[in-house]
Amino acid sequence: LIGTHNGIWTELQHTVLKRKLPTWGTCAGMVLLTERCVGTSAVIENGQSLIGGLDVLVCRNYFGSQVSSFELPTPAPPLPGH
Repeated sequence: LIGTHNGIWTELQHTVLKRKLPTWGTCAGMVLLTERCVGTSAVIENGQSLIGGLDVLVCRNYFGSQVSSFELPTPAPPLPGH
């Protein structure tokens, strides 16, 4: 696992779980911060390593693989009276 050889994984777990510093994770970061994760990845063996701390269940690739991802412009709704 990347980060185990230089101690960064342990330090991240300590920072999130013991020091309780606010931590923000989006996409893969959210997967790492969750307590439970379902779904598979072609490059992960023996399950997903998780930092934990976020009491949610994440479903990896719920909307499809990264290859299927896309961007779509989303205009803001009009303001009342305009």
